[in-house]
Amino acid sequence: MIKVNTTKIDNNLLYRRQYFIGPQFVDRFESWNKIKVGKNIHITAHPDLTVTTTIKGDTELALLGFVFDSKNPLYSNKQILESMLIQSNSFQDIIKLTYPLAGRWIIIYSSNYELKLLHDPSGLRQIFYSKIENELWCASQPHILASIFNIQLAENPDIHKYMKSKLFDLWERAWIGDGTAFNNIFHLIPNHFLDINLGQTIRYWPDQEIEELYLEEVAVDSKNILENLFIAALNRYQIAQAVTSGWDTRLMLSISKNYTNDIYYFVQSFPPINESSTDITVPKKIFNKLGIDFHIINANICTEEFEKIYFKNVYIAQSDHKKYQHYNYFQYFQDKLVISGNVGPLIRNMIPPNLEDINPHNLARLMNRHNQRYAINAIDVWLQQANELKNKFNVNLVKLFYWENHFGNWSSMYNSALDIATEEFAPLNCRNLILKMLAIKSCYREYHPVLLYEKIITNSWPELLDFPINPHICHNSKNTIKKSLMPPIMETLRKIGLYKYVRSVYRKTIYN
Repeated sequence: MIKVNTTKIDNNLLYRRQYFIGPQFVDRFESWNKIKVGKNIHITAHPDLTVTTTIKGDTELALLGFVFDSKNPLYSNKQILESMLIQSNSFQDIIKLTYPLAGRWIIIYSSNYELKLLHDPSGLRQIFYSKIENELWCASQPHILASIFNIQLAENPDIHKYMKSKLFDLWERAWIGDGTAFNNIFHLIPNHFLDINLGQTIRYWPDQEIEELYLEEVAVDSKNILENLFIAALNRYQIAQAVTSGWDTRLMLSISKNYTNDIYYFVQSFPPINESSTDITVPKKIFNKLGIDFHIINANICTEEFEKIYFKNVYIAQSDHKKYQHYNYFQYFQDKLVISGNVGPLIRNMIPPNLEDINPHNLARLMNRHNQRYAINAIDVWLQQANELKNKFNVNLVKLFYWENHFGNWSSMYNSALDIATEEFAPLNCRNLILKMLAIKSCYREYHPVLLYEKIITNSWPELLDFPINPHICHNSKNTIKKSLMPPIMETLRKIGLYKYVRSVYRKTIYN
């Protein structure tokens, strides 16, 4: 039996909503829940992390976190798991059945001798894993796993240089690839599951050729999915919803039109966002005009005790100032589910999707990591495996790179730090929704990535487009109307053979 560190820790905020998964329970945390799945899976979970299980014959499913079904919005966690078991005969079936689901979750699959883990499409419920004495262990944070098994920090000088660089802080300390700062501890990135018996990660998406979809079709389908997910969340929780001047929260606000009496709308004021910021002045105008209650919360205090535990709970915090934001969540929203526009940057990312020469250096350059050897080497490893997908499934490797290597690391860091305070729900974190949005004809996505948002808002709550969107970066609704003319023009240029030339000129204007 593996020897683990058993020093007792009993504080409700310390490692809140975190977990261990392994061949035995972790007794270090006396008040944590202990759930066995199948014959060999032992879950040790903080009491505030919801764990749901169900079984059919020799097959058992366990869910860590929360999940909503866009096809059955009134289903509970338990009902969703039961429905998946009824409809499935294999783990591959289970994977397909997660496509309509949204939330922040991990699903454990145990059937006969199969033991497998997968998580939500963006990996917002993180999985870190390590093989110790030929047995696989998983945890919510790498440094906690390291402390249990006395795993040391990696001595690789490239890692230390990477973490000490100014760009590391500028990009909110986001990692690249599936490694960590510790020896033999890895991070499960999106579109992969973990085979516990093999101790390996296996890619499960893409699994078929991706066909482009038309904008109008995606707009209608996306609106329906998002509305069902709002119904699902309101059916189970009291809801708080952040609204700024940005596209993502404006989209979420439009979907909430029929439920405004049941939602606590708010924005936080914290450096550099203050009362004169457009992220406060614009939503104030919107809600004053609509006659709906709106709350501005000042986030400028944080107790010493909270701060101490806050930085213990995660190995790397995105930034130091977000502790104020999360302390406010702790004060105001512990009993609520906070709806956010997270995952929006994945859908509407502005990096050039058609990089002419895809290699580790050019991909690293997109993330301003081209002078960091660790990042280039990590991307090289990823690219060797991903290259075969381009021809096999017609997948855009730049989009895939952004999803798995950047977004799969950066976005989940925010939620992990927020676990000390509350749970956040990103309705856009639904695979069916992401795949539809990423499949829009390239001429629309590349030249006007928020046109889809505009279409959905027009279909849901068109009055919201009367107010400026991100005016501080000169991206208001008038710009939007002008840019909406670009896709059909570029499609015409493609037909007459001038597309590549005009695209190169346009990129220099937009991206440089």
